[in-house]
Amino acid sequence: MAYIGRSPTPGEVIVLNSIESQFNGVLTTFNLTRTVNGVATAFYPISSEHLLVSLGGVIQEPESAYQINESQIIFATAPQASDDFFCVVLGVALGVNVPANSTITGTQLSKPFNYNNGHLYFDSVNNRLGINSTSPAYTLDVGGDLNFSGLLYQGGVLFTSGVGIQSGGVIIGTGVTSLNFIGIGNTFKYNVGTNSVDISISGGGTEETTAVSSTSATSVLSFAAASYRSASILAQITQGSAYQAGRYLLIHDGTTVTVVEESSIATGSMLGSFNGAINGSNVEFRVTMSSASAATIVVKSDKISI
Repeated sequence: MAYIGRSPTPGEVIVLNSIESQFNGVLTTFNLTRTVNGVATAFYPISSEHLLVSLGGVIQEPESAYQINESQIIFATAPQASDDFFCVVLGVALGVNVPANSTITGTQLSKPFNYNNGHLYFDSVNNRLGINSTSPAYTLDVGGDLNFSGLLYQGGVLFTSGVGIQSGGVIIGTGVTSLNFIGIGNTFKYNVGTNSVDISISGGGTEETTAVSSTSATSVLSFAAASYRSASILAQITQGSAYQAGRYLLIHDGTTVTVVEESSIATGSMLGSFNGAINGSNVEFRVTMSSASAATIVVKSDKISI
């Protein structure tokens, strides 16, 4: 007859070493040992039912009062320091015949079930199954690579690999496996903390708004001179019911900033002009208004790094 775990020795009855010196009212798990030729070695019972355990003068009921995990006994209630203890391993005369097919059920298996040192481990307390893990943290916990065929569902919904795409914080696609960006000037930034990628499309920089009510040169865009060499800038001025828009190229050498107006248009007279300057460690794109009346300047830029 085949056995899971330690095979019984016919007729063998063993008194295991006492563990009562370890009782303190807190510990519930203890190592079982036997002494052979003066050497204490770990003992692996066949099951809890093969032990006669006395605790505090009371015979303990297998499984409910204690369980066996390999060479350890686990009590349901921590023994007190005053409790005495003995454990006798009951001999098995002989295993007879091979069990018939489909006759071994879960009730015949020791708990927790541990096959081949954790290759397959069932945590019966938390109802978790470990593969290459004796401490599964999930319903199925696999320690190693996983290969499967078929479909994978999450919460009843078919799970697809790939990434999700958002526009303005709204999801517009999931399960995307490839992205194709057409044109030049696109920039990408990987954020380690959020495991995300920010993509800036050429011509799609963030708008920056500045309120101006002065005829002095006022900065409406600033960036680090050590990080960027040049920029393409769209600028729009609103002053009452008058409007102006233009496109500008900016470049600097760390000392001097040069600004070229590519094109500009206004609903009437031009409302202001733009130039650049170095201010400390930053490059500034500045507006000089023709009138001190309240105005709003909106700029959008694409910068090229040094």
